[in-house]
Amino acid sequence: MERKGNRDILRWLAREEIARLNTRLANKGVHVYGIRTIEKTLEERFLEMTESDRID
Repeated sequence: MERKGNRDILRWLAREEIARLNTRLANKGVHVYGIRTIEKTLEERFLEMTESDRID
């Protein structure tokens, strides 16, 4: 989990896992105000794959 400001970001969860997690949080009294999927653009993925092999 990654914390950004007042948001917690969970990576690599399947849709079913997200639903189960939300149910568990609600059952424990945690208020969830939003859940969204963040997807990277094709350009962002390409740059991630190629930047590590960059030679200056």
